[in-house]
Amino acid sequence: MEYQDQIIVESIKAEIKELINTAHNHEEKILPKEQNLMQRYFSTLDETQDDEQFQEELYLGHDSDAQGLMALNTSFIDCYEILKQITTINKMRQFTICDIGAGYGKLALTAHFFFSHLKIISIEPVTKRLETLKSIVGIDSIIEDKFRQSHIDLSFKYAFLYFPIGEAFEKILSQLKEKEDLEGLIVIESHGDMFPRLSLESDWLVPEKLCKTAIPRHHDEVRLYKRKISATNKLITFHRLFTHFPYISIRTDKGFWIERTRDIELQYYKENEIFLESKSSKRTTTINLSNIADFSYLEEIDDSVLKLFENRKENLLIKAQRIRRIYKDGSLELSDGTYIYDSGDLKI
Repeated sequence: MEYQDQIIVESIKAEIKELINTAHNHEEKILPKEQNLMQRYFSTLDETQDDEQFQEELYLGHDSDAQGLMALNTSFIDCYEILKQITTINKMRQFTICDIGAGYGKLALTAHFFFSHLKIISIEPVTKRLETLKSIVGIDSIIEDKFRQSHIDLSFKYAFLYFPIGEAFEKILSQLKEKEDLEGLIVIESHGDMFPRLSLESDWLVPEKLCKTAIPRHHDEVRLYKRKISATNKLITFHRLFTHFPYISIRTDKGFWIERTRDIELQYYKENEIFLESKSSKRTTTINLSNIADFSYLEEIDDSVLKLFENRKENLLIKAQRIRRIYKDGSLELSDGTYIYDSGDLKI
C-alpha cells in the first residue's frame, strides 16, 4: 500500500474510533458524523443497478444520498458492539462471521481495525460498494456476488443478516438451515418483520438479546439466534471438524493440551461426551460437546510447540523421561507425571 493510501486508512480508522467513542451521545450527534464519513471515503451508487431481480429486497438500488446510506448500513458503533459481545461469548477465540449483504463492509472494517482475531467473509452483489473495503483488507475474504448454495460450504460460525424479508431472504434462510456447522444468526431488524418471521423458525433457532442498536431501527435489539443442536448433530459436526483440522486443543487443569488429530482415537460416545485416547501420550480424556469452551480446533501451532512434537516423535528424553503431553504455552507433562512449566531453556 502506498504511503498516501496508508494515511487515508489511518484517517478512516481514527474517525471510526472517534465515532465509537461518542456512542453514548444522542443520535443527533452520531448520524451527521457517520454520514459525513461515508460520503467522503466510500463509493456510492449514482444509478440503479441494471439487474432488477431482488432489487428492493437486497438494497440494490440508489444509495448516493445520506438517507440511503444510513438505511443501507449498520452503524460502525453497532458493528463494534456486535463484535465485542460475540467475542465475549466465544471467550476471545478465533472464528468467522459471514456478512450476507455486506453493503460497504462495515462489519469487516470494524473487525480489521479493532478485532484482528476475527475473520469476516463479506458477500455483496453491488461491487462498487466494496471498493474501500477491498483497498484496505484485500480481496481474499470478499465475494462480489449474491449468496448462493455454494457459499454454504464456506467455513463460518455465524451469519450476519440485515435486509428485508422476501423471496431472497427465504432462499438464504433455507440454505443456512442446511449448514450443519452453523451455530447461529446475528440479526438486526430491518423493516419490522424480520424478528416475527424468525419466530417461526423455533424448531431450530433460539433468540437472545446480543446488544442494543446505537441508531434507532424498527427494533432496538440486535439478536443472536442460536442454533438448536441435537446430540446427533453435535457428533456429526465434531467428526467433520476433527477430520478437517490437524490439531485439537483440549482444556485440562494444567492448561490447553495440544494434540494432533491424526494421533487421537475416538473411543466411544455417550450422550454429550466423547472419550478420546492419544496414541502418542497414551492418555485418555473426555470432551463434553455442550461446553464448547473446553476444546477448539487449530489450523497451525507455534514453531516452538511444533518442535516439541518432533522431539516426542523421536523419543528424545527430558530428565530421563519421555514427553507425554504438550501444552499450548509450551509446557510439558513427562512420562513420570511431572510437569515442566517452561520448556524453552531445557537441554534435550
